[in-house]
Amino acid sequence: SVGRQVYDVVLMDVQMPELDGLDFIRLVRAHPAKKDLPLLMVTADHEVKLRHDALLRGANDFLTKPLDRVEFQARTRNMLALRRSQRALADGDNSIRFVGQAPGYLPGSPLARRYQ
Repeated sequence: SVGRQVYDVVLMDVQMPELDGLDFIRLVRAHPAKKDLPLLMVTADHEVKLRHDALLRGANDFLTKPLDRVEFQARTRNMLALRRSQRALADGDNSIRFVGQAPGYLPGSPLARRYQ
Protein backbone atom coordinates (compact mmCIF):
# COMPACT_ATOMS: atom_id res chain seq x y z
CA SER A 1 0.00 0.00 0.00
CA VAL A 2 1.20 3.49 -0.84
CA GLY A 3 0.18 4.80 2.57
CA ARG A 4 2.53 2.57 4.59
CA GLN A 5 5.77 3.12 2.67
CA VAL A 6 8.14 6.08 2.81
CA TYR A 7 9.30 7.30 -0.59
CA ASP A 8 11.44 10.21 -1.75
CA VAL A 9 10.20 10.19 -5.35
CA VAL A 10 7.98 7.93 -7.44
CA LEU A 11 8.79 7.18 -11.07
CA MET A 12 5.81 5.69 -12.88
CA ASP A 13 4.68 4.89 -16.38
CA VAL A 14 1.39 6.12 -17.78
CA GLN A 15 0.60 2.58 -18.92
CA MET A 16 0.80 0.06 -16.09
CA PRO A 17 -0.72 -3.43 -15.88
CA GLU A 18 -3.40 -3.04 -13.22
CA LEU A 19 -4.15 0.68 -13.18
CA ASP A 20 -2.95 3.51 -15.34
CA GLY A 21 -0.68 6.32 -14.22
CA LEU A 22 -3.52 8.84 -13.96
CA ASP A 23 -5.45 6.62 -11.56
CA PHE A 24 -2.25 5.99 -9.60
CA ILE A 25 -1.74 9.76 -9.20
CA ARG A 26 -5.30 10.10 -7.92
CA LEU A 27 -4.78 7.34 -5.34
CA VAL A 28 -1.46 8.77 -4.13
CA ARG A 29 -2.75 12.34 -3.87
CA ALA A 30 -5.81 11.12 -1.92
CA HIS A 31 -3.50 9.94 0.88
CA PRO A 32 -2.80 12.92 3.20
CA ALA A 33 0.78 11.89 3.97
CA LYS A 34 1.60 11.60 0.26
CA LYS A 35 0.09 14.84 -1.03
CA ASP A 36 3.54 16.40 -1.56
CA LEU A 37 5.37 13.28 -2.73
CA PRO A 38 7.19 14.10 -6.02
CA LEU A 39 5.70 12.10 -8.88
CA LEU A 40 7.71 11.75 -12.09
CA MET A 41 5.70 10.27 -14.94
CA VAL A 42 7.16 8.38 -17.89
CA THR A 43 5.29 8.24 -21.17
CA ALA A 44 5.82 7.41 -24.82
CA ASP A 45 2.76 9.51 -25.62
CA HIS A 46 3.39 13.05 -26.85
CA GLU A 47 -0.27 14.04 -26.48
CA VAL A 48 -0.61 17.38 -24.70
CA LYS A 49 -4.01 16.50 -23.19
CA LEU A 50 -2.53 13.52 -21.35
CA ARG A 51 0.24 15.69 -19.90
CA HIS A 52 -2.25 18.37 -18.86
CA ASP A 53 -4.50 15.76 -17.20
CA ALA A 54 -1.56 14.29 -15.30
CA LEU A 55 -0.33 17.72 -14.15
CA LEU A 56 -3.82 18.70 -13.02
CA ARG A 57 -4.08 15.48 -11.02
CA GLY A 58 -0.74 16.09 -9.33
CA ALA A 59 2.19 14.82 -11.42
CA ASN A 60 5.27 16.97 -10.88
CA ASP A 61 7.17 16.29 -14.10
CA PHE A 62 7.45 14.10 -17.21
CA LEU A 63 10.00 12.03 -19.03
CA THR A 64 9.45 10.81 -22.57
CA LYS A 65 10.40 7.33 -23.76
CA PRO A 66 12.91 6.35 -24.82
CA LEU A 67 14.55 7.82 -21.74
CA ASP A 68 17.55 10.06 -22.17
CA ARG A 69 20.08 9.29 -19.42
CA VAL A 70 21.11 12.92 -18.84
CA GLU A 71 17.50 14.15 -18.68
CA PHE A 72 16.51 11.25 -16.42
CA GLN A 73 19.33 12.00 -13.99
CA ALA A 74 18.64 15.74 -13.97
CA ARG A 75 14.89 15.44 -13.44
CA THR A 76 15.30 12.77 -10.78
CA ARG A 77 17.92 14.88 -8.99
CA ASN A 78 15.50 17.86 -9.10
CA MET A 79 12.68 15.78 -7.62
CA LEU A 80 14.96 14.51 -4.85
CA ALA A 81 16.06 18.07 -4.07
CA LEU A 82 12.40 19.08 -3.90
CA ARG A 83 11.72 16.26 -1.45
CA ARG A 84 14.70 17.19 0.74
CA SER A 85 13.44 20.78 0.87
CA GLN A 86 9.92 19.65 1.75
CA ARG A 87 11.22 17.50 4.58
CA ALA A 88 13.52 20.24 5.86
CA LEU A 89 10.62 22.70 5.97
CA ALA A 90 8.40 20.14 7.69
CA ASP A 91 11.13 19.57 10.28
CA GLY A 92 11.36 23.30 10.98
CA ASP A 93 14.69 23.90 9.24
CA ASN A 94 14.96 27.68 9.19
CA SER A 95 17.92 27.71 6.81
CA ILE A 96 15.51 27.37 3.88
CA ARG A 97 13.93 30.70 3.10
CA PHE A 98 11.63 32.05 0.50
CA VAL A 99 12.44 35.23 -1.41
CA GLY A 100 10.09 37.25 0.80
CA GLN A 101 11.96 36.06 3.89
CA ALA A 102 15.51 36.48 2.59
CA PRO A 103 17.88 38.76 4.51
CA GLY A 104 17.82 42.25 3.04
CA TYR A 105 14.41 41.76 1.47
CA LEU A 106 12.38 44.94 1.86
CA PRO A 107 9.20 45.78 -0.03
CA GLY A 108 10.08 48.24 -2.79
CA SER A 109 13.79 47.34 -2.74
CA PRO A 110 15.58 46.32 -5.96
CA LEU A 111 15.38 42.70 -4.80
CA ALA A 112 11.62 42.93 -4.22
CA ARG A 113 11.04 44.60 -7.61
CA ARG A 114 13.09 41.89 -9.29
CA TYR A 115 10.66 39.18 -8.14
CA GLN A 116 7.39 41.02 -8.75
